[in-house]
Amino acid sequence: MTIRENIIAAAETELAARRRRAELAYEQRKAALYKDCPELAEIRARLNCIRVCEDYLSMEMQAPAAVRKQAGEQYAPLFELDDAALARERNKAEAEYADAVKTADEAGLARERFYCPRCRDTGSVTGPDGETERCGCFGELLRAEIVKASGLPACSVGFDDLDLGIYGNGKAAGDAGEPRRTAEKAYKAAREFAAGNGGDNKTRMFITGKVGVGKTYLACAVGLEAAARGQFVFYGGISDILDALQFRVFNSDEEREAYDARREYINGADLLIIDDLGVENITDKRFENLITLLDRRTGDGLRTVITSNLGLNEIARVYGERLASRFADRDNTLNLRLTGDDLRLIKKSK
Repeated sequence: MTIRENIIAAAETELAARRRRAELAYEQRKAALYKDCPELAEIRARLNCIRVCEDYLSMEMQAPAAVRKQAGEQYAPLFELDDAALARERNKAEAEYADAVKTADEAGLARERFYCPRCRDTGSVTGPDGETERCGCFGELLRAEIVKASGLPACSVGFDDLDLGIYGNGKAAGDAGEPRRTAEKAYKAAREFAAGNGGDNKTRMFITGKVGVGKTYLACAVGLEAAARGQFVFYGGISDILDALQFRVFNSDEEREAYDARREYINGADLLIIDDLGVENITDKRFENLITLLDRRTGDGLRTVITSNLGLNEIARVYGERLASRFADRDNTLNLRLTGDDLRLIKKSK
């Protein structure tokens, strides 16, 4: 299975587990209620027998002797009734049951037995046009599984939880503007990019700035925003991603399948985050793999976020014009720069 298929399967597995937990909780409530109110069990048994009788009548069949014997002498007369009489008995039993439940426990069995009343924990609902569609509860489970599989650091936070106040308003030495103002602009542009409606639908976002100014912080917020929209996300350091694209010899079919699945997910994720460009051990082959990855994803309309301590001029000097030109391409790349002092040092000083 591909990683996408595994993510969807994990969400469906959790949905099935919800159904089992909900059914178990329901049965436990029912057992407790029947213990406190024995007449409920008798009414429920009579209702079940009535429905069995109705089923056989609908098939124009007589209930077998074994079925009658299992029902017991108490309910034997029900098997002799016609449709109309059975309907009257059913309505009467249902009314008695409703009254008994209300008397025994106002919530009782009337309490909602599903996590999601809309789809009854099936994950699907029928729309107004009669078409079956995924329920919102499945989307929530899917988004949680996307984050689990994404590789995003556990400390990642979304845009609503980002604290821009940490940047302050002073001008750090060597920076071209106030860190707080620069960060606000960058975060606004990044959020629009994450939503898929900013930057003139650019497919790449290049975040640069010196060590500790929040580049990874911002990139991960983009990842969480994309995952919240049901998009498949993958996060990795530049070295890990290049390693995943590097051909290798495998010791088993399972190892090859895992490698192929990871490489396919990196190539095809809706949003790929490549963190810390500039710290990796680059070779001609790994460099070509990076260029191919970026070009393929742009050609497929898939979005990529790259963070680096290096600016465009330094990218050109270290990697050459081929890579720098891709980040300088304003038609496809949104360039953001964060300024200020090392946020980790600022936090420690407070």
